[in-house]
Amino acid sequence: MLFKVENCDPSSYLNDLDKIIALENIVNTNASRNNIVLLDRATIDSIKKSDIYSLSTKHFVMDIEKQRREYGGIVKNLAIYSIVDFDFEGFECIRNINQWVIKIGYKFFCDHENISPVNIVTEGKLDFDFYSLIANYYTKHISSIKLQVKFKFHNGGGSQSKPIFDSLVKEGKLVLCIIDSDKSHPHKGEGSTSSVFTASDRAYNGKNLAYIINVREIETLIPLQIVENTLSNNNQVDTFEEVKLLEKSNPLFRTYFDHKDGLNLQSVIDIDNKHGAFWLPTLSSISRFSNKDCFKNSLCYRCNGCPKIIGFGDHMLERAVNSMKTSNLRKFNIEPQVISHWKNIGEIMMAWGCVPVSSISRAS
Repeated sequence: MLFKVENCDPSSYLNDLDKIIALENIVNTNASRNNIVLLDRATIDSIKKSDIYSLSTKHFVMDIEKQRREYGGIVKNLAIYSIVDFDFEGFECIRNINQWVIKIGYKFFCDHENISPVNIVTEGKLDFDFYSLIANYYTKHISSIKLQVKFKFHNGGGSQSKPIFDSLVKEGKLVLCIIDSDKSHPHKGEGSTSSVFTASDRAYNGKNLAYIINVREIETLIPLQIVENTLSNNNQVDTFEEVKLLEKSNPLFRTYFDHKDGLNLQSVIDIDNKHGAFWLPTLSSISRFSNKDCFKNSLCYRCNGCPKIIGFGDHMLERAVNSMKTSNLRKFNIEPQVISHWKNIGEIMMAWGCVPVSSISRAS
């Protein structure tokens, strides 16, 4: 995250150990390439001239000084950034024109743990790896700001995402959580993993944010060309061809499709009867569905001849992540409905997790 330091007078902190520790920790988080720090020239000059601070701190401040031109202008282009105020205690989140600002008191940085990268909670390590690839694509090929992204990962393991998020929030940490919705129908509620996150969790009102992606599962966000590259058997090839056809006729198909397990006619009849027409109209172009009496009557007769679209299996995300790590994603044609989610995820991850691109300059 970008930390912009304000109201800092380093030369006056001789008898204020907390402010000395906080300022040195803030400088160190930039040196460690865990966050980006902006200091004004007066603060930089004061540290360089003062006898209070260590030689390493002074060296690291010179590195921040060199970054001023490179990063000074990016503040207005981030979705969120932080002001570290040395005349303030506590924290607050405020809206400033088109972006959010987290205002943090200097005492937050008296704890050395708080100079690590921003904490992130996802439902698993593969999810984090996938979101990181999206963020990398965003920073290189979508955003005009060329930054790197870095987080401290926490494994939510599905149902543990909310407790881990709450625990980090209770500890006063900066924390971003990204979860998919598990929605299997446009008018159906979210699944058990995301629905427990409150309106407050999902809003900018502190040092934390739970971002719920409006898709059923993370596999929805895999571009079709990547999916095609990872097919492992004939059944998956058949599924892929049907998915392409259905996505073309209804761009929301993949948003609610169960990519791992697929679907059958009985399940879509039941869910459409409860929540309204979506799946049956979408499947009307496939004759093995639409020719069935149960399809025509929206009534399952328990005939044991239920047509299915077989899913891609439990390892789809793993195969996709491995493929994306070795692919030039810019050469892929990413569908508009997928790239729109990538833009949102990339923007959020870059704002919360941006770090300096260049390595720190070494003392001669």
